[in-house]
Amino acid sequence: AQNSGISPDGKDVAYGHRDQIRQLNLESNADTVVLAETNFWGHTFSPDSKFIYYTYGAYDSTDGFKRVSIQGGPPVKVVDHPGDGGPSFSPDGTTMVFTRDLLEGGLVDGLHGKTIQIANLDGSNERTIAKIAAENWIFNPIFSPDGKTLAAFMRFKEGGTFWKLMRFTIADGKQQVLCDKKWAGFGGSAVWLPNGNLVVAAKENGSDPSQLWSIPPG
Repeated sequence: AQNSGISPDGKDVAYGHRDQIRQLNLESNADTVVLAETNFWGHTFSPDSKFIYYTYGAYDSTDGFKRVSIQGGPPVKVVDHPGDGGPSFSPDGTTMVFTRDLLEGGLVDGLHGKTIQIANLDGSNERTIAKIAAENWIFNPIFSPDGKTLAAFMRFKEGGTFWKLMRFTIADGKQQVLCDKKWAGFGGSAVWLPNGNLVVAAKENGSDPSQLWSIPPG
């Protein structure tokens, strides 16, 4: 099993198995195939637990997000050509956030910077929250518990490459350093706890193992 995750209502587990996304019901132990498709990754449940979102594309290419009902049926395209990583969802379950590579001459190559985008869960009403310069790579923004800000790791190149945790205000796109600490690397997205603290898996030096860090609200 790969990339397993439990649904928000606690009733099901979705996991990858070969070229399938499978769903295990925790009450009945029924194990069913939700999707049989190649070249997908990063599946996650929707906030209402009724859909599974996943990223698809050819090797080394992110073509878009799709979602499929846990009851089965054909998948539906939600977003074209997002950046790396899958969508994250707002606390009220109405909005998703993701990144997008800036275009240059119609090409999506990741060399011209990124934007942070939010949209409705079906991909409609997409809008740009912030633009990120090419040298400042950004990874998997997530919503705060109150839904007003986003947090994400951002890469800097000032006397060496390192990562900092950044905050973005949704209303105006304002960027702030959430934590002054510089990390050599990190594993996956941050997790924003209900009390406002952020938990991240990161390492101070390239040769160090990753550790869990708790970042208080700034």
